[in-house]
Amino acid sequence: MIIDTTYFEVLEARIPGKTDINAQPVGAPTVTAELDATIDKYERDLLLNALGVTLYNELVAEFAKKPFDPEHAETAAQKWQDLILGKDYTIDDKVKRWDGLQGYSKQSLIAFFVACQYQRNDELTYTIIGVIRSTSDTADSADALTKYVRNWGEFMDKYQGNLHDLTDNRFIEASDSFTREDDIRVSLYQYLVDQNELDATAFPDFEFKVYQPYNRFGF
Repeated sequence: MIIDTTYFEVLEARIPGKTDINAQPVGAPTVTAELDATIDKYERDLLLNALGVTLYNELVAEFAKKPFDPEHAETAAQKWQDLILGKDYTIDDKVKRWDGLQGYSKQSLIAFFVACQYQRNDELTYTIIGVIRSTSDTADSADALTKYVRNWGEFMDKYQGNLHDLTDNRFIEASDSFTREDDIRVSLYQYLVDQNELDATAFPDFEFKVYQPYNRFGF
């Protein structure tokens, strides 16, 4: 795994632990165990959807350790180090910043994506006594959709940037032409496109899934 549970301790992607409000119901998995499993599943899904099978398998081969160890990255090809850890680069006489899959200060696009999937799966808990919904006597329930939309928006910005107007969840090819982002800090999609422009052998034939935006009304 590129990220771990420490990515969910602060700021927008924060996921409360079992001691924040009330303990887990008897027979329920711990928050940490559930989060580890969610990271393992959805990080893989996201990377497959961003890179395609061939490039994803190359990435896995480069980083066999779990969780990802930045020190181990030094033994990998430079393009994979840069993809995960981030880099500054110049294209069209402009300096751009890619924050990496790990993100600046653990504000990772993977973490925002996983947080959304965790939130969708966490409303109901399956235990040895059946399916239950957690409640609290010390806090008022708030609209969970607001947090979901905010995290999804962060993910979209870091993942696909100005491709958010493509709402059919389709895959686009590396050769597809779209307007380059004007931002100094680029999305994953723009980074992959730029690296291929600078070096055609960087991420050849990557396949990239475009996700739908969501707002408070569910679309």
